[in-house]
Amino acid sequence: QTDVSQWGLVGDGGVCTTVGDLLLWDDNFYDPKVGGTILVEQITTPVRLNNGKKLGYGLGLFIEKYKGLDVVRHEGEWAGYKAELFRFPEQRFSVICLCNLSSIVPTQLAEKVADVYLADQMTGSAPQIFTPPVGAVLPTPSDSDFCSGYYRNPADESVRRIFTRNQILAYARIPGAVTDLVPVHKHFYVMTGVPARVRISFSGGIHASKMEVTVDSSTPVVFKSFTPVSLTKEQQHDYLGVYYSDELNADYRIVADDSLVSARIRRFDDLPLTPTIKDVFKYQDYRTFVFHRDSGNHVTGFDLSTARARNISFSKSLLQ
Repeated sequence: QTDVSQWGLVGDGGVCTTVGDLLLWDDNFYDPKVGGTILVEQITTPVRLNNGKKLGYGLGLFIEKYKGLDVVRHEGEWAGYKAELFRFPEQRFSVICLCNLSSIVPTQLAEKVADVYLADQMTGSAPQIFTPPVGAVLPTPSDSDFCSGYYRNPADESVRRIFTRNQILAYARIPGAVTDLVPVHKHFYVMTGVPARVRISFSGGIHASKMEVTVDSSTPVVFKSFTPVSLTKEQQHDYLGVYYSDELNADYRIVADDSLVSARIRRFDDLPLTPTIKDVFKYQDYRTFVFHRDSGNHVTGFDLSTARARNISFSKSLLQ
């Protein structure tokens, strides 16, 4: 299926480039004509958090190790197009990989090219996360039942669903964004078809109450199991109305039909909202609406959060 962006974007999601253009950009790290040495230093210096912990990310680039060698890299994708620029600064060697099929993982292809050209300089090895430990007990069908269900990250209200398709456990972010999981050990899985190394573990009693997701060497993200709420018409009515944000100088209208609550924004199609826990709704995995109530249990407003903006306050208008 052809998927062509019609958005008039620049920057992220709107860059049209070629291997030749990216080669010029790659050269700029050694002879900084664009931005000068200050820009190059800023985007290749790992960021430190307030607690002193150093992240493997600069101002826009990943700073990592690959098989013992320093790597500066970033992948990207938009509308079916995928790309990776994988640079070994000490070796002055780079791999540029551009793809036009969403099922291709350019990072893995770039790694394979580097493996060929730099094999004699590599001292380490990539994590072999698909190899079960010695004496491992691989999952049985009952383990799929143990892991299946809905999980919520209380920190950002993101929701994941674990379910079985074609006898394989799958990890769903939003409808259509589903990734298969490969068992490594009992209640321990790895994700397939993604550039990062994602490990997922489950724990609990009769049924898993907690899911931990670890991306590469980052701190695990903890999700708690939950049962999504189901709203009656009367309960839907609590949320209906016009909400205004002083910060955005914009209003959202919450509407409902027989089975669906939606956010209506001018110049956009209605955004169907899915309830998760009480007073929390999701639009796919992109927007979270957390509604607030007064002492009389009346809805007074909501906070809107996205991946890059959190807790934008909307107040319910008294003039409906």
